[in-house]
Amino acid sequence: SELFNHMNSEHNFNVGLPDNLVNTDEFLDLLQEKLDNLQCLYCEKNFKDRMTLKEHMRKKQHKRIKPQNPTYDKFYVINYLELGKNWENIQSEHDVAVEDDETDNEE
Repeated sequence: SELFNHMNSEHNFNVGLPDNLVNTDEFLDLLQEKLDNLQCLYCEKNFKDRMTLKEHMRKKQHKRIKPQNPTYDKFYVINYLELGKNWENIQSEHDVAVEDDETDNEE
């Protein structure tokens, strides 16, 4: 938790709430491997050197991971809440429920 808070406060790199993460050692190893290979964590483009990668991530606001990348799904607890559903399915169900509630309140 401290490390993720440090990454957010000192490096503006946000992976969400630390309490929502699982398999954090594997997650950090994956992120480190990508950075060691000079690969952007968001768009996964490769760069010739670390400075070019850092500049790209700063300018493009890629100091985050791409939520639609299924590689990261196994590191977020929400993907384990319902068998066979990922976070996008759960979020879309939530959005529909909120819309239904808003419609009911208008009547």
